[in-house]
Amino acid sequence: MGLFEKLRKKMKLKTESKETDEEASNSEKETKDDGKMPTTSRPVKRTTKRSVEIGWINKEDGEAKQVRAKQGGGTRKVVMDISGGYNEILKEGKNLFFPNGISNKGPESDFTFDVWDFKQNPFTDHVSIAAIYDTVKLAKLRFYIATRPKPHSDEDASTYDSEGKCEGQNEIIEVSDSESPSLVSSCSEEDH
Repeated sequence: MGLFEKLRKKMKLKTESKETDEEASNSEKETKDDGKMPTTSRPVKRTTKRSVEIGWINKEDGEAKQVRAKQGGGTRKVVMDISGGYNEILKEGKNLFFPNGISNKGPESDFTFDVWDFKQNPFTDHVSIAAIYDTVKLAKLRFYIATRPKPHSDEDASTYDSEGKCEGQNEIIEVSDSESPSLVSSCSEEDH
């Protein structure tokens, strides 16, 4: 048997098998009463992890600004469990932007933290990442770790202005056991 004959034989077998497959599928289509094409039922695989982006926004002097990558911020891509929510995002954000509890803007203890969604609205702690994906239908979600410096304590409330005058809490009531209450300036002369 020559080479061409072998090829013809193989080709003939392939074309015959295609014809028999088409005939079998046509007979299956004809047996369907609802008129729909036959479908193979494959279970839908639901992923338990999704890729999200986490950025850092710092609010100082009443103005919220995104912290850029060169200052230790930027936007990071992270794979997270879709059942996670506020606490998991906050934990991941602190690990990214405050490694070992320190960032370029200061230690973690000097800030109050919040989590914002992709529209920069506060994120509630009872909503999961999966629920947000299902609601907004975006390919990738972005969350922000929002920080602002903690307010200073009352001890720091009294300061001097540019002219050297005492500002802030001007008077503190001092009470002792034997005396009646007296007013004392919170800016002492030795500080001035």
